[in-house]
Amino acid sequence: MAGKRVVTGINAEGKSFIAQDGPHPSALLDMRRVIIQEVWIDVPGDASSNADAHPADPLALSPSAGGSVFRIIRYQPPNRSDSSDDETLATNRLRWDAGHARDPNDEKANQGWHTTATIDYGYIISGEIELKVDEGVTVVRARDTFAQRATAHAWRVIGDEECVIVFVLITSDNFQ
Repeated sequence: MAGKRVVTGINAEGKSFIAQDGPHPSALLDMRRVIIQEVWIDVPGDASSNADAHPADPLALSPSAGGSVFRIIRYQPPNRSDSSDDETLATNRLRWDAGHARDPNDEKANQGWHTTATIDYGYIISGEIELKVDEGVTVVRARDTFAQRATAHAWRVIGDEECVIVFVLITSDNFQ
């Protein structure tokens, strides 16, 4: 994904400064139909200004308790030709930790259904995608926003163009 990442910090004298201004050092995970870019992971108790640090590996779907995650996800349309080989895909799947968000005994988990104990704020950059929940479905498009509140859900791209969504996932005492 293009662009740069800017991160601020506080120096030893208590002054704010630009800690990083350049290419994303963040992890990019190509899972064929979903391409995930972790932009920032806030881990409680770690106020380090080490802006050059890569996110943790494996990458977790949900942030740790009291933390947050800022990510960009590119959902691919069904007509996308696979860009990654099977070995790369297998390696990337090992780097992705869905935690308890997916029930392996639920057949819907294979269709992308999951639940995180987070409030997820999202902004659709481009494309169209269905947001499916247990009792309904809606379409969100470029410039739409959503607040997904710890509910079972799944995504499905509509049409032939990828859908790019900016997400911020935040743990909340409301959803434990």
